[in-house]
Amino acid sequence: MLDFIIAVICLVLATVSMVYIKAFFGIPIYELKRRAVNRDAYARAIYPVAVYGPVLEALLWLVIVLAGGISLVLFNKLAPAWLGIGLLAAWLWLSYAWLGEIAHSNFGRRLSQVSAVFFVWALAWLYKPGRVLAGVMRSGKIKHTGIYESEDLQALLLLQENQADNRLSATQIGRLHKLLVFESAKVSHYMIEWKNIMTVHADEPIGPKLLDDMHKSAQTVFPVYGVKSSAVLLGTLNKDDVGLKTEGRVADYMRTPVRYLNKDESMENALAKFALSGQALCVVVSKDHKPIGVLTLKDALGSILTPQSKTNPRSSSNDNSETESTITEMNIEGDEEDANT
Repeated sequence: MLDFIIAVICLVLATVSMVYIKAFFGIPIYELKRRAVNRDAYARAIYPVAVYGPVLEALLWLVIVLAGGISLVLFNKLAPAWLGIGLLAAWLWLSYAWLGEIAHSNFGRRLSQVSAVFFVWALAWLYKPGRVLAGVMRSGKIKHTGIYESEDLQALLLLQENQADNRLSATQIGRLHKLLVFESAKVSHYMIEWKNIMTVHADEPIGPKLLDDMHKSAQTVFPVYGVKSSAVLLGTLNKDDVGLKTEGRVADYMRTPVRYLNKDESMENALAKFALSGQALCVVVSKDHKPIGVLTLKDALGSILTPQSKTNPRSSSNDNSETESTITEMNIEGDEEDANT
């Protein structure tokens, strides 16, 4: 009878220790500290215990192993082997399935909150041996993040977005998504196709007709050809560099030299070229060096500064086989106002 009572007590002790592990480590320590600073009563009670981290975990696992082992040995002495094995299986199921719910229930929270004072006192005495035990348990062990590639981070962000207690805004998550996509983004994903570009000629006079055409266009920078029969680009003309009182030809106000980008070049390289050249537009060329589009500084900055959307603003029929891009073009100033709001 005594063996049975001891076995039951040890099994209860091991089970309660498992509840404590799930309760004290159910919330990440940095979030627990944040809640404690914000005067959450539960967090303020258990944070002084949870802060012991590996030491507390090692001591609780020691109790679980010793108490669980003793109880199972005693039960095997009192009952057939098959009953002991069945009891072990039932206890493991209870520990890893049902106890998770108990630890985060009102009962589990109350139990860990009331016991916190005892744990603080006990850990003050057992800290040194617990630290040695924790070092042995974690010797050569590195906690794995579960992240292998950028797709895993994307999936993690999706889980975070749908998490009930998520405090990250949709804008923040969108920008994190964009940073991951930006790493593999190509110039072809953000360029404006050449057929949609208005070009000017170096020998054109600056006058009402040209200025009217420029202002009707959505462009702010215009590629400049040498003469009407030439296919050679000489420079770029910024809309802000000319006005109603401007006199002369386009060649007098164009900026040189022309900067080129390959359509398969990364957006990271494109941003570096914009920074070094000081230009607001780069001409995108194909493998045979023929112009196929332009990339503006506004679109290049938008590729990393604006949140992610489900559509790709610069996708074309020629880019369907490329890596799918999920970036949208948005007005940067407007987006900043939305974020501040």
